[in-house]
Amino acid sequence: MVKIKNCWVLVILLMSVFTLQAQTEKERKLGDFVIAVIGDQPMLRSEFEQELAQLVDAGQVLTPELKCIVFEEILQRKLLVHQAELDSLPISNEQIEDDLNRRLGYFAAQMGGEKKLEEYLGKSLMEYKKEMRPKLKQQTLAKSMESKIFENLKVSPVDVQNYFNSIPQDSIPLIDAEFEVAQLVIKPEPSDIAKQYAYEQITKIRSDIIEKNLNFGSEAKKKSEDLGTAIRGGSLGEFGRGDMVPEFERAAYKLQKDSISPIIETQFGYHIIQLVERRGERVEARHILIRPKLTSYEYKIASELADSLLLVSRKEPLVWCELVKKFSNDDQSKGNCGFFVDPATAASKVALIQLEKDVVQGISSLKAGEFSEPKVFEMRDGTRAVRILYLKNEIPPHKANLKDDYTKLQLAASEQKREEVMQKWVQKKIENTYVRINPDYLDCEFVAKWMEMANKKASK
Repeated sequence: MVKIKNCWVLVILLMSVFTLQAQTEKERKLGDFVIAVIGDQPMLRSEFEQELAQLVDAGQVLTPELKCIVFEEILQRKLLVHQAELDSLPISNEQIEDDLNRRLGYFAAQMGGEKKLEEYLGKSLMEYKKEMRPKLKQQTLAKSMESKIFENLKVSPVDVQNYFNSIPQDSIPLIDAEFEVAQLVIKPEPSDIAKQYAYEQITKIRSDIIEKNLNFGSEAKKKSEDLGTAIRGGSLGEFGRGDMVPEFERAAYKLQKDSISPIIETQFGYHIIQLVERRGERVEARHILIRPKLTSYEYKIASELADSLLLVSRKEPLVWCELVKKFSNDDQSKGNCGFFVDPATAASKVALIQLEKDVVQGISSLKAGEFSEPKVFEMRDGTRAVRILYLKNEIPPHKANLKDDYTKLQLAASEQKREEVMQKWVQKKIENTYVRINPDYLDCEFVAKWMEMANKKASK
């Protein structure tokens, strides 16, 4: 339940979501001007320079080739928007507003509330929304047009084969070592006595706050066992529906401003919640968490269960998946038989750099097909549990091939096919679209092709 509070991460997120930031009137007067027009969509010099500046901030070196790539991408986006408007793609103002509110709500949550986000932006959210609505609408139109263009795109095994065969032998990529690793997680269950004691603690904290009129934030700093939020007076920032576990969310949405919830039990322990403010379907809240204490006895029980499951797994490896689904307490991995996955391909072959350090350490002495001894580790929510690791397979570094790397090659083939489909679409649409590009921006090779295509109709 701890939220990210890192400003540089927020900057990157803001840039990635809102590509075209508004320029001040002073900047416009100093020389911003139209450098291209695609249909009825003008492209400002500031848009181009803004995207180049973002690449520099991300550590890119601005070569002439890279500048041309960015220039073409912006022009293509303008063409997508122009065609989306001609086709009257169904984009409602309500859809734009909901998307804008959702994104800003997310950023506000990272900053600790709307006020802090406004301080960071240097303007009110109302002013910022006014600036961003037309830009977000253009992004949404472009994405909708792309979806329409690619709606029938499919990549067959033959396409993947042909893509792989088209790669020159000396250009076949080298794939780093990959691992198929799974886990079975057993969380110790606190005793009834421990749960009762934790419940009594949270009851007393709640009573003291209400009866003695104590400051909720100060008490959270001193007594909450959610260390990530305790330092901020229990502040969870702003969140929306689906962001929290159901029991917590239901209680938070029932509260009035400054009121304190009854005691809520979740998988994390016992909470009390104070509503700071509600803004539509988003709320800002604080909480205090008391976790039932676990003793060595509970860890012993969990370890004994893990030992039993390990014994079964070593005798009958094929039952591993069934054991994970039945006994594992890690909801993220149990549906995939406990296997970690590559987020890009959703495949269970994962590069070493994508695995957490304790997982890497846990499999360092294993051979393919072996299981680790049960070991206590810290989960992402800060609780501790017992885990068995299973190294199903280790694929050494190798040149890409269809047998071991089909998913990656399929993804690459799909990207190539998308590019081919898009280029054909651009060529077709440019021939019937007004195109004007400032003479100072004609150095890129693609510009001549665009102008040639655009002039075809005029010459007929």
